[in-house]
Amino acid sequence: MEFEGHFNSSLSVEGTMEYLSDFRKVSCCLPGVESVDVQANQYIARIRFDVSEFGHSYMSTLSGRLKAHYETAGNNHVVISASGRIAGSAIKVLLDMAISQSDGKTVTSWKASVDFGILMKIMGEKNIMAVADANIGRIMSCIGKAISPV
Repeated sequence: MEFEGHFNSSLSVEGTMEYLSDFRKVSCCLPGVESVDVQANQYIARIRFDVSEFGHSYMSTLSGRLKAHYETAGNNHVVISASGRIAGSAIKVLLDMAISQSDGKTVTSWKASVDFGILMKIMGEKNIMAVADANIGRIMSCIGKAISPV
């Protein structure tokens, strides 16, 4: 699944880059994160999602862990790559963020690519799409608000 959008920041390009390059800060906006540990150049997040709204009596929560690391693709460009297993299914996420200055504002344009693996079949593509769309929107909105304090 592919998602994209943008948000403005009241911080400078450098300040926005600094925030986005700190996974502990970014992870505060990720739903279901129970803990984040650092091992070498990787961040390991333990996560748990409530999926009881789907009405599957055999599954009310999904839990697992994701390993994330940063790939900086150049000046003012941050790429976070994550992979792991949730409910036994392989998950892959690639978040690409480009930070620029436009009309006196710092703008972050982002693209996210998410592969939910077999969860698409287990939970249903329509359910996964609805939850993913809402959560990714919330995550990026949270990050945008965190770097643009009022």
